[in-house]
Amino acid sequence: MDDIADYFPLMIIVLVLGTSFWVFIDANKIGVKAGQLSGLKGMGPAGWLFSCLLLWIIAFPYYLAVREQLKFAQPRCLECGGVVNEGARKCVHCGSIVERMFDVCCPACGEKGQLRESRMSDEIECPACKRVFPAAAAKV
Repeated sequence: MDDIADYFPLMIIVLVLGTSFWVFIDANKIGVKAGQLSGLKGMGPAGWLFSCLLLWIIAFPYYLAVREQLKFAQPRCLECGGVVNEGARKCVHCGSIVERMFDVCCPACGEKGQLRESRMSDEIECPACKRVFPAAAAKV
């Protein structure tokens, strides 16, 4: 009867292959695209697969660490959280109207935030300094 230690290299290979292909499938599922984030996080699903196959001990934990950033780098529906195609006006998941989000910055104190497209004609209050100003003046 063989010792369990004889199977250790095979178990490591199966672990690396299994988790690397899971990363590829997961990256496709959450909508990762090459170049959507800067640096190493900007790899597409195939890049993550090859990184995990070649440098598993570094790439796999790194993927797990940045997975949430990758997941939310895609435009998402504000109602259901589903991924929305670029330029879409209606969510294919729940049917709600898709609004773009704009980066805004308070002209008085510099506090940064985001604002829905439908509110860009309103006056808004800065949560930090409580000053009221036109949203259009805060658009970055």
